[in-house]
Amino acid sequence: MPVNPTIFSNVSPGDTIEAEDIKNRMLELQRFLNGGIVPRKITAGGDFENSAFIKTQHIEKPEFYGSPHPRVEAISSDTVFRKRTNNRLDRYYRHEQTGSVSQESFAGAADKPTAWQPIEGMSSTVFAREDCTALVIGSFYVQDSGGSDGFGNVDTLDSGPFRQQAAFERCQLAGRIICETALFLDIGDGNGATLQDRTKRRVYSRGEQSYNCRRMNHSFTIPVDLKKGHNKLSYRTYYRLKRRDDFNVKHIFFDARNFVVDCLYR
Repeated sequence: MPVNPTIFSNVSPGDTIEAEDIKNRMLELQRFLNGGIVPRKITAGGDFENSAFIKTQHIEKPEFYGSPHPRVEAISSDTVFRKRTNNRLDRYYRHEQTGSVSQESFAGAADKPTAWQPIEGMSSTVFAREDCTALVIGSFYVQDSGGSDGFGNVDTLDSGPFRQQAAFERCQLAGRIICETALFLDIGDGNGATLQDRTKRRVYSRGEQSYNCRRMNHSFTIPVDLKKGHNKLSYRTYYRLKRRDDFNVKHIFFDARNFVVDCLYR
């Protein structure tokens, strides 16, 4: 679509120019340059691919921002990012005393706002310049630690049957789901945060003597629709206890976390 001639109307000497008129002209020119041009309109000598008519001075550079809100603001998209290393100083800890829910299954967890707790380093408030689709990407390592199966160190058990019973129960614990994670999106429409079901991931117990195969890396990628203005995105965890004196689980560690929101305007 070409430039709107009603917006770029001629201005004669002595005419009054309003700030709104200048703003509309800039927005219309931006719209035309970022999505309104088709190749046949800017061919040079009939050789569009080799004409090299766009120079450095024709491209507006992006703006890079650091702490406390790391992001890149560009013309075609804005990218918000968070990163936490695998260092223990960056580790996010969850404990049963700080936000768990006692119930036998995960059913109904989404209806308990206090059950889902944001994972540090995987949340952001994103300002969208217009309604757009955003690509949300995240990854993290997670494991549990400190739980007990009641047998202690198997090597200290003298009886063979006790060792077999301990091994059996530890295998069972390694198949126990102890928490889930999921992305929540609040577009500011007054309905609060909604769970994005496709981003759900499950965390399994490692058992008392730690099955290292249960230290797992999880990742997700999902497109979401953002509204113009402030949108809140947070990746959260739901820690489940079957009862208050549940000693099988204790700590959950989240390491090496990455969280990216790419707002696609063009």
